[in-house]
Amino acid sequence: MMIQKIWLLKIDWDQNLPRQEIENFQRYVAELHQLKDLKIPRCILLKDSVAVQLIGFADASAQAYGVCLYA
Repeated sequence: MMIQKIWLLKIDWDQNLPRQEIENFQRYVAELHQLKDLKIPRCILLKDSVAVQLIGFADASAQAYGVCLYA
């Protein structure tokens, strides 16, 4: 979403970002360390499985989109 906001501002490659966008990015980087504690238990395949199905869900709004796939 940050890239989308910057794109909407029509900022060229050689232009500086607005202060608010710099602060948003710095806050994002500062919070990234929290992901190291994220644990999502999952099982991809069962030992005796005969067939595998891939099921996907997607949703979007004017601001973002998300996708989730299950096997």
